[in-house]
Amino acid sequence: CRDKLATRRALAAAGVPSAGFHHVHDRDEALRAAEELGLPVVVKPRGLAGSIGVTLATGPHEVVHAFEQATISAFPGIERLDGAIVEEYLTGPEISVDCAVDHGVVHVVNVARKRLGFAPHFEETGHLVAPWRDEPWAFDVERVVTAAHTALGLRTGITHSEVRLTPSGPRVVEVNGRLGGDFIPLLGRLATGVDQVAAAADLALGRAPSPVPHHERCAEVRFLYPGHDAVVRELDVTAAAAVPGIVEAVELAPPGTELRLPPHGIVPRLAALVAVGDTPAHCAATLDRAERTVRYALAPLSP
Repeated sequence: CRDKLATRRALAAAGVPSAGFHHVHDRDEALRAAEELGLPVVVKPRGLAGSIGVTLATGPHEVVHAFEQATISAFPGIERLDGAIVEEYLTGPEISVDCAVDHGVVHVVNVARKRLGFAPHFEETGHLVAPWRDEPWAFDVERVVTAAHTALGLRTGITHSEVRLTPSGPRVVEVNGRLGGDFIPLLGRLATGVDQVAAAADLALGRAPSPVPHHERCAEVRFLYPGHDAVVRELDVTAAAAVPGIVEAVELAPPGTELRLPPHGIVPRLAALVAVGDTPAHCAATLDRAERTVRYALAPLSP
């Protein structure tokens, strides 16, 4: 799961819909791979996390720059592995699919719609968990995600998969052998009543998890970013926490924190706001109101 190249090879061998790819070690190989796959392409490190070093390249010059970013990027505590991966760019909305896997049986616990920003990079600026089983893609997503788990040999545990809803159907971006990050387990519990952390504990203890939703609501997290590279001087989310519908307002960057925007920084977030509501529009309106109340002071950071 950590090695994106090994994942791509396993999915391809099993015929699971994913992305065309090439493993490259220098600029020339990256350019040839992009030409064969067809521009635009996504260039990414082989083994990092948090979308660090992942770039959309639309031309040869951008491919070279993206390759350099992928090979110099780093994430604390994670080995980068050799080379980089040049992949087919998958169009369409991106979702994450959280599953509880019990002796090979894959239970989809919840689905989150990703909010992406800072193009051509893939910074995840928020996530929305909302009812999904009546969506036209629901059956195919379950089928493809289950097939990916089988191909990767994932039989017991909690997983977090990322999927693109392309015009030709759902295609797997990656599968992670862990809980989702970015408050997604909390969003799932708020929206469905299913506690993924408790499910992980049940599986670890040899007990069957309880993945059946208790209710269906919407829950969304929005991350706040500085408008430029900066040092945080002050940050206050007290008023945001008091907005009706906000269940969490979390300061992520205490005074003195240096925040550099992609591609130079790792998740350079000021704060996280979590809202619940009956509809996605309700969540969005609540987050808009809360965001307007957040107070902060920044000092510019030199390049």
